[in-house]
This record gives sequence, structure tokens and C-alpha cells, in this order.
Amino acid sequence: MTDQEVLSLFIPFVYFLGEVLGENTEVVLHDVSCPEHSIVAIEHGFHSGRTIGSSLTDFAFQVKNNREYETKDYLVNYKAKAKGKEFIASTFYIKNHGKLIGMLCLNTNTSAIHSFIKST
Repeated sequence: MTDQEVLSLFIPFVYFLGEVLGENTEVVLHDVSCPEHSIVAIEHGFHSGRTIGSSLTDFAFQVKNNREYETKDYLVNYKAKAKGKEFIASTFYIKNHGKLIGMLCLNTNTSAIHSFIKST
């Protein structure tokens, strides 16, 4: 399969996860071959303000450059921030014959929880 064919298999999965996980979780599919316009599918993008055609985040650039994906298939439950919101994020590395071709990212907004804790 070509890289594009592999990535296209994940597009329906983005919308499925968006529905299952609900509006509190942003689901993003990146094609790393075009970093400046990497997002090929997104659900609940209002959290970060990103849309189809938006670029990789600084974190995603870092993952791509440090090549951590060569020894791991995913990274889970790390902290992230966007637009003043706090997230617990997880990233699944999509590979074709060992080459990183995409990333499926889940970003769960935890801002309300943090606000609640600070107010108590």
C-alpha cells in the first residue's frame, strides 16, 4: 500500500473516535509528508482552532525529528496546551514499512478539571 492509502484508512476512524469520545476530545490525523498542511482529518478542532490543512504542532515536529517513533508505536497521557487550554494528549504513530507517515492524536481538554481543583 502507498502511504496515502494507509493514511486514508484512518480517516473514518477519526470521525468514529470523535463520536465515541465526545466533544471534550479533539481527534487529529496528520500526514507528516506535508508538515505545513499536515492535518487531513479532525474532529472537535474548536479546542485548538485547527482545521483540515493546518500544520503540525511544535510537539509533532519534535517527535518527527527525534525519531522516537522508531522504537515506540505510541505515546500516551502527556500534558499539552493550546489556546490557553490544558490537555492530556496521546499520539499513535502511523508507519508504513517502518517509516513514519502520520500521527493520530487524541487531545482531551482538562481545563475544567484544573479550574475546579484551583477553586476548591
